[in-house]
Amino acid sequence: MNSIVDVPEPIGGFLISSRYLSSAIKISKTGEIEWYLSGTKGGNFTLPDNANFSDQHDITVANVTATSLDLMMFDNANTDVSFGKEESTGLELSLDLSSHQVTLMRRLTPDNFTKVSETYDHNSHTR
Repeated sequence: MNSIVDVPEPIGGFLISSRYLSSAIKISKTGEIEWYLSGTKGGNFTLPDNANFSDQHDITVANVTATSLDLMMFDNANTDVSFGKEESTGLELSLDLSSHQVTLMRRLTPDNFTKVSETYDHNSHTR
């Protein structure tokens, strides 16, 4: 486990990032596992090929509604399951919690990591 994020309402609960499982795990306020997103196989979601991730860190939650949320993270992808990527990237995924579909919003290379930091307000959880 490398981070725990407090998920804002209306969803609430916590999101745990597990680098070694290449997964994000959503936990309810009562401690129950509600869903998990695997960066290698999708988990409870359908993950498009261009949205694979592994060995991630610094997951942040944004744009939370009752049926969706966005995840932003650094995708290290530096192990045997690296999906052909040669360097760490910034990754933004949109999760539809009703259809369990994941959409890749953007993938940023180290050359434009600064753009993510400039467009994201860490205090209000919005871009």
